[in-house]
Amino acid sequence: MEPLKNTQPSNQQVLTEVKGLGTTVNNLGTTVSGLVTTVGGLVTTVSGLVSTVGDLTTTVEDLASAVNKFANKVEERFDRVESDIKDMKRTMTTLATKDFVAKEVAKLRGDHVVTMRKEDKKLGELVTVLREKNVIDDADVKRVVTMEPFAQLIV
Repeated sequence: MEPLKNTQPSNQQVLTEVKGLGTTVNNLGTTVSGLVTTVGGLVTTVSGLVSTVGDLTTTVEDLASAVNKFANKVEERFDRVESDIKDMKRTMTTLATKDFVAKEVAKLRGDHVVTMRKEDKKLGELVTVLREKNVIDDADVKRVVTMEPFAQLIV
């Protein structure tokens, strides 16, 4: 077809163009009907895809359920761990520190030494009384008073 110029086409030219258009439309109809057939197969494939997607949805729901159960178990374990930590903190606040125990032991040791000194005085006095009454001799006195823990020197 010749390009149209600025002039009006003749009736013959318009008729020729319209006739050629009819043939193209007929060929287009054949192609469209073939396309419909192809689309029909595509519909079957799409319905199979929908079925597969449905199975996948079920699988995802099962997976989500399993993850939810796992998360709940982990949460329970964390709750128990937190409770145990709180119990440990409570116990630690009531435990004595090393410095406190050391000071208390030192006090008790001092009290014990004072008590032992009193007992040592009593023993010394008893040894003196026994010697005065000639129950024990000087060697026995020396042996007793030089014993630990508070040994005395006899000169």
